[in-house]
Amino acid sequence: VACQHGVDECELNAWHACILEHHDVIESLKLIACMMRSRKNKLDKCADRYNINVTAVKDCKKSRSVDDILQKYAVATNRVPHSGVPAVAIDNVYNDQEQEYISENFDAAFCAKYETKFDKKLPNCA
Repeated sequence: VACQHGVDECELNAWHACILEHHDVIESLKLIACMMRSRKNKLDKCADRYNINVTAVKDCKKSRSVDDILQKYAVATNRVPHSGVPAVAIDNVYNDQEQEYISENFDAAFCAKYETKFDKKLPNCA
């Protein structure tokens, strides 16, 4: 597994993957968003901020190699025919022509795709 910005990025990505494996979406997003504010591992600081137990996350990262942890994400990334990063696929669909719009207007793009697919507007969508 290779990461665009090298070994340090792979290490942090592995932490994020372990978070996703051991926490629900809400807790995962809180922890990962908090951690992404720094290039260093701030797991403990972020866990304290949100009062989230991260023992299983630490066990995950300690007991497996970075390559093992990231392998399923590498496979998923390679399934999307992207031309660069960041590359955003919504509902496993990547459209090169929409990338700039999605990157700059993610909430609006997601809401529109959701409404089209489910014929339902999410409460937080305008």
